[in-house]
Amino acid sequence: MNILSWPRPYDGNPYLHRLRDALASRGVETVTHRYLAALAAQPSDARWLHLHWPEWMLRDASRAKSWAKAAWFFALVDSLRARGVRLAWTAHNLIGHDEPHPDLAERFRRRWLARCSIVHGHFADAERSVRALGFEGRFVLAGHPHALDDYQPTGPRAVIRESLGYSQCNRVLLCFGAIERYKGFDRVCEAFVRARDPDLRLVIAGKASDPEALRSLEAAAAGDPRVSIRSAWLSREASADLALAADALVLGYRQFFTSGTAMLALSMGTPVLGPPRHHLAELEGEPFFSALDEPAQLEQALRRPGLLSEPTRERARAWAAQFTYASLADALAAALFAK
Repeated sequence: MNILSWPRPYDGNPYLHRLRDALASRGVETVTHRYLAALAAQPSDARWLHLHWPEWMLRDASRAKSWAKAAWFFALVDSLRARGVRLAWTAHNLIGHDEPHPDLAERFRRRWLARCSIVHGHFADAERSVRALGFEGRFVLAGHPHALDDYQPTGPRAVIRESLGYSQCNRVLLCFGAIERYKGFDRVCEAFVRARDPDLRLVIAGKASDPEALRSLEAAAAGDPRVSIRSAWLSREASADLALAADALVLGYRQFFTSGTAMLALSMGTPVLGPPRHHLAELEGEPFFSALDEPAQLEQALRRPGLLSEPTRERARAWAAQFTYASLADALAAALFAK
């Protein structure tokens, strides 16, 4: 059994590597290529093309170029469909983040979903979202896997906190990931600066993919010495250390669908503050989640009883550990090769 998959695995994200390996252990070979056009052109008896992040076709600032790229994309996938290849999509995002042309993005997604036979979502309510855009095929539910195998801290939590300069009385809040507008880091920072607790610390760490988002974040920090902005790419070890050291991860999303960042934090036992929607809606009622509809509610969200306790951290780790690449591969393989 084999499938075509795009994009090919890349070092910045272990998801595709892990999924490929998990499928291989179940007898499913994943054939991929750097370029979708080359993948579509090569001879293969694969019955499926499995895509992730097709919104990459629409990121050009020019509307005309974006739609031309979309037309090219559909020509490629339709050439595969003409050969009997069916289409499957993992809906990491419903619509791409910070789309320059939202109307084109929605039209693209509707046309894409009309061609898909299978959609895989990481949370149950994703099915309602894709069906609202016209999807009529089979929906596969399999949760986003934990990060325990890919993000290894360099030591115990107390040692890492001390090495980072945090005292026992500090409450360390973390915003993590590429600094982009949709993440809402600037909104979190504004709310944090208004909180006067001298023991609070805010760490914002990630590559500055969007210079304007970084400038907005720096303006929001307003020179507050309790705010640390690490605008650089971080190794997996450094990322794990920060997630483990933090008392809570704060998600101030303007828009999102699935949050791999939340799964990283929970894998390290770190509670999450974020909007109770999409992927995070499934965390409501758990002791390691505090609803944060708007970043302005930051101080209120932190007051949830037991949120920052060690038993809560243990619950978070246990909850995340139940979601594995093995179970994800089982669900996908069963759907792709159902008799």
